[in-house]
Amino acid sequence: MPDIDWKKNLQPFAEHIANMQILLHELPDDELSELIVSCEVPNCSNCWWATFDAAQFIKPMANGEAFRRASLRKEPK
Repeated sequence: MPDIDWKKNLQPFAEHIANMQILLHELPDDELSELIVSCEVPNCSNCWWATFDAAQFIKPMANGEAFRRASLRKEPK
C-alpha cells in the first residue's frame, strides 16, 4: 500500500461527524425521539437518495445518543 496521509484525507469527514454528534447531543429529548422516528420513514422510492442515506447514517448515532441519555438517568446519584 502506498504511503498516504490518511489522517489528512479523513479529517474533513471526521469534522462533519463530530459536528453531527454535537447537534445530536444538543437536541432536546422530544426532538431526538422525533428524529429517530423520522429515520424510519425514508426508503429508496419516496425521497432523495441523499435523504435516504442520511437517515441510514444518522439513525445509529441518534439511537446511541438516546441510549447514552437513558444510561445517565439510570445512574445512582
